[in-house]
Amino acid sequence: MIGAYLESLRRSKNLGLAQAASRIGMSGNRLNRIEAGLPPLRDDELKDLLDVYRTVCPPPERDGTRRLLETADACSWDGCRDAGPGWVARLRACEQAAGSLRICTHAVPGIFQTSAYALAYQRALPQRPLRASRIAATQRALPVGHGKHVTVYLDQRVLTLAYGGPATMAQQLAHLLSVAQRGDAEILIVPYEAAVLGPSAPLSMLELHGQALLIEESFAAVYSTGDDAARCCRQYLEPAADGAHTAARSLDLLDAAQRAFQWESTR
Repeated sequence: MIGAYLESLRRSKNLGLAQAASRIGMSGNRLNRIEAGLPPLRDDELKDLLDVYRTVCPPPERDGTRRLLETADACSWDGCRDAGPGWVARLRACEQAAGSLRICTHAVPGIFQTSAYALAYQRALPQRPLRASRIAATQRALPVGHGKHVTVYLDQRVLTLAYGGPATMAQQLAHLLSVAQRGDAEILIVPYEAAVLGPSAPLSMLELHGQALLIEESFAAVYSTGDDAARCCRQYLEPAADGAHTAARSLDLLDAAQRAFQWESTR
């Protein structure tokens, strides 16, 4: 996960592997393996790389990343909670680097939120995320034609909860429709009658560098691999997949809800 974040910083600096590695006396092959999460990453290597990327990584975010490495070493990566400064940026890096994503959620997932919906949703939460960890929805969004395999299991209640009011919801659902129609994601509605017990926070299963990585997102990102990830997959993702409507039926429901919010916004 830290490797994906370091790769995103390097790309933000427009540096190639060899260029970035040479600045700290490291081989390009070594940096490539670090970004792929293969070898253990030493604290001195992380510090040197963050110094190279300092113009795109503010000091609090650098400190949060180094503390995360200490936490990850202590918990052996079976499960790790990232709540430090920059946790949303590190989460975004994982989403951007993943080959595939499966998301089970009771709200529109962050990668497909409009700015207005994201702001309204944050305001509705019982607690607010740390100011230093906020990131604009447009910065977190996956680019059009991203080429990843993305499946979203969306609780049907999302189609009735008017975060930000009817106009905001109409805009958000129109965006989800366009995402699905372009083929950028498969949006599957999980109906009330499926009686699927959804997670208390958005849950994502990512394929990252050939490894399954589970992320639970609330006011932090909790990363799990191995048995913990498999258990959550069985408990939430598999029942959601079994109970969800077809893609065609889900599009019909999205379209009907979008039209209803659009009509209500013009009353």
